Amino acid sequence: MAETLPELKTGKASKKTGNTTKNRKRKRASGGKASSKDGVELLRQAVNKRLVRDSEVLADAISEKARNGDLASTKTMVGLAAGKKPLPDLEKTRSAMRFVQRLANEPQWQGKEEEEEEV
Repeated sequence: MAETLPELKTGKASKKTGNTTKNRKRKRASGGKASSKDGVELLRQAVNKRLVRDSEVLADAISEKARNGDLASTKTMVGLAAGKKPLPDLEKTRSAMRFVQRLANEPQWQGKEEEEEEV
């Protein structure tokens, strides 16, 4: 059976101030709530580092399997090679620029100029 230890006494009367950690709410070190994605993001970053480190070895393994006739490895190699295509140059037009260009293309005003009215 478990033995209970006698309570230690220092001889001094302890004064309870209410400032124990039991009574206070603990604060997070980061200062905010932990997100459920933190662990997933950390795992993704760790896997990314290992992919960078082991990329040559992995590419050699996939290539060897593809040369031996493994169709899935061949598709993987083709997919990886085709996945990083340069993005086509997109015309970046803003609605304000289109408005300014439309105004610039209009013919100049041919009517009377506005005269300042004297009051």
